[in-house]
Amino acid sequence: FKDSNHGFITGPFGHLGKTNDGGLTWVPITTNTNNNLNEICFTTENIGFVAGDGGLLLKTVDGGLNWAPVMINSTLSCISIHFS
Repeated sequence: FKDSNHGFITGPFGHLGKTNDGGLTWVPITTNTNNNLNEICFTTENIGFVAGDGGLLLKTVDGGLNWAPVMINSTLSCISIHFS
């Protein structure tokens, strides 16, 4: 969650969801992947990353509306992602 109302959730088969009401309702977000998505981390209000199975890394630059793959040259599953 970015604050008490706005947050994201990751899931299996490329499922990604967003809430604007503290988790009462969730809106699905298209990721164009069937890989499991394991963790999400935002570095700024608009820039965020999702770590997934099979070496999948997705990036958003518009607050999570659109996601694009980042090439990392790995097939290992990414289960966690953090930035300092």
